[in-house]
Amino acid sequence: MQRLWLLELGWSDELLFKEEKEWRRFIDSLEAVNNISIDRCIVIHRAESIELHAFSDASEKAYGSSIYLKSMSALGEVQVCLVTSKNRVSALKQISIPRLELCGAVLAAKLMKKAKEALNLQITAVNFCSDSTIVISWIHRESRELKTFVANRVSKIHQLSSRDQWHHIASEQNPADVLSR
Repeated sequence: MQRLWLLELGWSDELLFKEEKEWRRFIDSLEAVNNISIDRCIVIHRAESIELHAFSDASEKAYGSSIYLKSMSALGEVQVCLVTSKNRVSALKQISIPRLELCGAVLAAKLMKKAKEALNLQITAVNFCSDSTIVISWIHRESRELKTFVANRVSKIHQLSSRDQWHHIASEQNPADVLSR
């Protein structure tokens, strides 16, 4: 990269054969990044129960979700670890807070699916929490009863989770709050 910069080529200038070959090798090596795996201990030794808990939140600035793994041993030992989190900047177009909270819930459901696949563990329970009573209410309804924007997102949530996995949490107890600020 530095050598290319030193050549002071313009955007439309063609690379020399040697530089093009090196550039292609660099691009091909980027695919290897997907094969990197770093082990970390997120499950307590001899866990009898492994639960995943997703939290979502939104504000006019952003919405997000975080997923925690809770493992418990037969001796009563408990360990909780952050597994993953993701946030998105809210659209410039004015969208109501409940709709943004719903986008956060969709993000939580999608992130949970990816987390379960990546962890490859025997999960005993999955729970989702939102501090929006409106979103919880929408999720517990049939999507056909709702307006299009809400119905489409609730339908996606129903595909990825079950209604009884969704619970309300007080705003001050929601760890995803920081993701929406």
